[in-house]
Amino acid sequence: MNQNENAIIKANPTKISDDFIERAKKLSPSLLADAMSSFNTMNYKIKPVKTGMKVLGTAITVKVKPGDNLFLHKAIYLAGKGYVIVLDSSEHKTCASWGSMMTRGAIAMGIEGVVLDGAVRDLDEIKGLGLPIFASCAVPNGPTTNGPGLINHVISCGGVCVTPGDFIFGDDDGVVVVPSYMLEEVLLKAEKKAASEESRIKEIEQGKLEPDWVKEKVSKLEI
Repeated sequence: MNQNENAIIKANPTKISDDFIERAKKLSPSLLADAMSSFNTMNYKIKPVKTGMKVLGTAITVKVKPGDNLFLHKAIYLAGKGYVIVLDSSEHKTCASWGSMMTRGAIAMGIEGVVLDGAVRDLDEIKGLGLPIFASCAVPNGPTTNGPGLINHVISCGGVCVTPGDFIFGDDDGVVVVPSYMLEEVLLKAEKKAASEESRIKEIEQGKLEPDWVKEKVSKLEI
């Protein structure tokens, strides 16, 4: 397969290290969003198909013609453990990009999850299969499987630019995207915020209800 700069299908990105993944598991997408000043958070409509689903991993990106999913099928069998497939279908919602048979294939390949900017189908079945799937809606209509498409190119999903190799983290609140080169910095900031919140919880439990920062900010605005 041709892997030059103009290739339709490019090589998979290097996986994010297990150390970073384990650190992120102790945090949340909300904390990472705070660490990035609410930058790189996907559209609010992209949510897990079932409450409680969580996805973390390295982005494999796919772009398809609206209403087609041939290259999404192909990406399943190029991916594996540690990877999250992220789809750019130009927010197409007339037909589903993903369904139960694709879910079964993804599970067999060990994929961590899927984030779609469009629709799924076979909703009851994919909920039961348990693979973390994030999408904006469900419809019964199926897509074509003719192409064209791209794999592992820069795409847009949920209003966010996603580069192959970026860190994807999603839960019931939604999905955040952390550029791989920023991950260490973002994790450090998120860990600091988590520690601060733990301290604040202890203050509340000890009876200190109004935090100092609220008093300080309000006092500066008082006339």
